[in-house]
Amino acid sequence: MFASVALASLQVAIDRPYDYRIPDSLQDGVVPGTRVFVPFGSGNRVTEAFVLGREQLQLAYFMRERYFCTVYQALRTMLPAGFWLDKSGRRRNRDASLELVRLAVSADEASEYAAEKRRRSPRQAEILDLLCSFELLSVSDLLSHSGAGRPTLNRLRELGLIEIFQQEVLRRPQTESVERMPLPTLNDEQEAVFQGLLETLGCGESRVSLLSGVTGSGKTSIYAHLIAESLQQGRGAARLVIGTRSAVFAPVQNLGLILMDEEQEDSYRSETNPRYHARDIARFRCHQNQAALVLGSATPDLGSRWRAETGEYGFFRLHERYNLKPLPAVHLVDMKQELRSGNGSLLSVPLREAILQRIERGEQSILFLNRRGSSKVVACSVCGYTYRCDHCSVSMTWHANRRRLICHYCGKSIPLPPVCPECGGSFRFLGAGTQMAEEELRRAFPDTGILRVDADSVNAAVSHRQLFQRFTDEKIPLMIGTQMIAKGLNFDNVTLVGVLSADQSLYCSDFRAGEHTFSLLTQVIGRCGRGEKSGEAYIQTFTPDNEIIRLAARQDYESFYRQEIEMRRLQHAPPFSDRIGFSASGPDEQRVILALMKAKTMLQGMFSPEDGVEILGPVPFPVVKISDRYRYRLFLSCRATRNTRRILSAALSACSRDREMRKVSFYIDNDPTD
Repeated sequence: MFASVALASLQVAIDRPYDYRIPDSLQDGVVPGTRVFVPFGSGNRVTEAFVLGREQLQLAYFMRERYFCTVYQALRTMLPAGFWLDKSGRRRNRDASLELVRLAVSADEASEYAAEKRRRSPRQAEILDLLCSFELLSVSDLLSHSGAGRPTLNRLRELGLIEIFQQEVLRRPQTESVERMPLPTLNDEQEAVFQGLLETLGCGESRVSLLSGVTGSGKTSIYAHLIAESLQQGRGAARLVIGTRSAVFAPVQNLGLILMDEEQEDSYRSETNPRYHARDIARFRCHQNQAALVLGSATPDLGSRWRAETGEYGFFRLHERYNLKPLPAVHLVDMKQELRSGNGSLLSVPLREAILQRIERGEQSILFLNRRGSSKVVACSVCGYTYRCDHCSVSMTWHANRRRLICHYCGKSIPLPPVCPECGGSFRFLGAGTQMAEEELRRAFPDTGILRVDADSVNAAVSHRQLFQRFTDEKIPLMIGTQMIAKGLNFDNVTLVGVLSADQSLYCSDFRAGEHTFSLLTQVIGRCGRGEKSGEAYIQTFTPDNEIIRLAARQDYESFYRQEIEMRRLQHAPPFSDRIGFSASGPDEQRVILALMKAKTMLQGMFSPEDGVEILGPVPFPVVKISDRYRYRLFLSCRATRNTRRILSAALSACSRDREMRKVSFYIDNDPTD
């Protein structure tokens, strides 16, 4: 017997499955999904390989052609990290043992010691201050936040002030057992949509449907009914798989249904090789299994909505909220007028008054600001000096609670000197993040509970779920956060949403900026008024007449879609063409640019005029340098046909082999978003 295997570490030029004879002693053990070591090449080098099944092989070939990767890279993406073994047979990824730190004395005693040591041992004081605030932190988070080293931590343990201990972190988190509930009752509109989607299940062919519904319309209830019906039809050996992007690769048998909620989200797109989109993988797998794919969103991706309009997708809509409550009343606040009135704070007067009303009524509010940290830029008030990361082409962000400047790209962290290193002047703090917003809220509402949810408040010891549970159980009046709080949350007692800076994502170079801003505003507005109480939202903006902001305030997706799709048509932008990035990075900026210029000349010679391919660039990434690597790309506007991909794959292989392009890495990205 023979087995087809995918080999590790193959160059693109020789990347394909290879057949090996199975030794008699292994006949019963080698089945699709088995990892093996085989001899390869003239020296019979021992090489890791993976035995392929039919469906895996088809999907790997699809990914290789579409995402310009090797078969083996595709397979590594499909399989969980814990699957891989080293040559000794041990798992490369095991359940982790996390090192945590907590106080070994009371918070008062720790604060007193910190106050005594603040001048002579500022790092010790910083560690104790953090533990007084957070109670429990991982060693890595604590050292990163404080800027201290391990010897400082060990010294505090020797003094008996802190305790360091190990805690196992399971890759499969523990879940609480819950009482089984009956399926939610559908209203008339939901029932009509459910019956329409039901026709796509078990119909003997693969169908894609788009379910668009206003926030709070009950799309999840329809999902529950579809899942129950699919299980009743006997589809799915694993019965039900729930997960993030990588769950689309779950090796279920007899696949019947894939549901993708919030299908417009960029988080469905992988940022590492292979740079796949889960929607594409879901469509391919459903086609293989004659299964149904349902894409759901209150603000569908424009490409998905266009495909629904042209008939490529089925289209179903929910126009009303499930409880028939009206959508939140939305008010636009002109921040220019607030400045003219002498209010330079983050909170406008109308929003401040609305928050106070909710506090007095015992209701809760959510405030949204999509930037963490305290200040975006620290600048000298005399000479204008700003702190920029040595390794990235960005300014460092001031985090007041850590008293450090941090690069949000490479993670470099430095303390802020008391005066400007260039002229000795004082510093100004420009731009606001969630930490500064929290500080301002505490000054404005000193006796009010406030919860901040962002990448700095969520850590190994405190999860999103724990913070959201606290918000519900303790009825904390105010929650401030980044886009972590914008989608998928349902709090019955939240009656107010405030968007502190609606312009933040709107004015940038990405042609999707309007789409992303509309989606984000619509989603965050939809977090309020989901229970029995009506909701209200305030959008603070310096451009209240901007049409996208006004449409988001009306939560009028269809009008936004009509306007934006015509703009895309005029620009010949997706979905009316494909946009492909041919990217390069390396430590030498000039060499990266020259390599891409050579690649552009090569591509121009490989494509014919009939291919209709326009090549632009080289152009720098919006952030040109990250972690000491410069990043540039070519943009190709074209139709991504099989011939186009074949030529691009050949060019990628040629560039990777070119000795003049050593120390330059290349990759291709379909429809890049950065």
